Amino acid sequence: MKKLISLFITACFYSATMLAQESMTVAFYNVENLFDTVDNPLTNDDEFTPNGERHWNSSKYWDKLQNISKTIVAIDKDNAPEIIGLCEVENDTVIKDLIERSPLRHIGYQYTITQSKDKRGIDVALIYKRNYFKIIKSESLSVDISHINGSTTRDILHVTGRVVSGDTIDIYVCHWPSRLGGVEETNPLRKKAATVLKESITKVYNDRRKPYIIIMGDLNDGSESPAVRDVLSAKPSTGAYHYNDRTLVTILDKCTDGSYRYNGEWETYDQFIISASFTNELGCLSATNARICNFDFLLEEDKKYGGKKPFRNFNGYRYQNGYSDHLPVAFEIEY
Repeated sequence: MKKLISLFITACFYSATMLAQESMTVAFYNVENLFDTVDNPLTNDDEFTPNGERHWNSSKYWDKLQNISKTIVAIDKDNAPEIIGLCEVENDTVIKDLIERSPLRHIGYQYTITQSKDKRGIDVALIYKRNYFKIIKSESLSVDISHINGSTTRDILHVTGRVVSGDTIDIYVCHWPSRLGGVEETNPLRKKAATVLKESITKVYNDRRKPYIIIMGDLNDGSESPAVRDVLSAKPSTGAYHYNDRTLVTILDKCTDGSYRYNGEWETYDQFIISASFTNELGCLSATNARICNFDFLLEEDKKYGGKKPFRNFNGYRYQNGYSDHLPVAFEIEY
């Protein structure tokens, strides 16, 4: 008999009234073009070199790391999240510099990263506080789109780890193919990424009776897209549902603003999709306070369309020492 479960997901402006519990913060941030200054002859990273179009030098690089650090710390009220997924990071060097040589160096983050075949050489990574999350397994899931458009894209990072409560969590960090070329024309690319993801999640469900699953990333798609609703069969967090053990739920549905702005319109391309096991009825862990982190310092005036927009590192090719074209997203796991 199916049991009616109201998912304990609260969005954007939730105010908790429950008893005090221990918690940890999970976040995702597309940091936009975190490249080192060294040319990789195997990738298209030339514009982010000292002699490239953006004159990307050491000063700009270290300013970028400083700004990312500031953002990460702010996500969890100056404590920094326990687990953070990152995308648009070039390699191990930039991640090591971020967690070992920036203001984050005292936190004790560790990391794992993919080694994708993306043409620009960008990857996805997970950084985490080792006292809160211990990796059991880390693997890259290749997304082959060559038969669709002859191109390459980022791998999906799948990390299995144990949190302080003793529970095991499977985390997927994604950066799905972009919409360049048109939404409808590129839908098959993101559906392919979702298919690879779905196949891995099915294996997790087959291995464990009630796993905890977190999908995070820049999906270049909203929660109502074919890849999310049709391929992943993810359900919205609004209302009450008859959840079976294999239901996936999007948890940023109630957020009124987005994480990315295009032509004056906010979109939520940066997503969290979690398993229904993150409820008090089904397990020991619960997910709360899902939100988009639209801090004032991450925004600037949109002179063309009005309102605010993300404060990017470059405005066209003009350097302005900003942050990213995306805003970070976060939620809490209570245990």
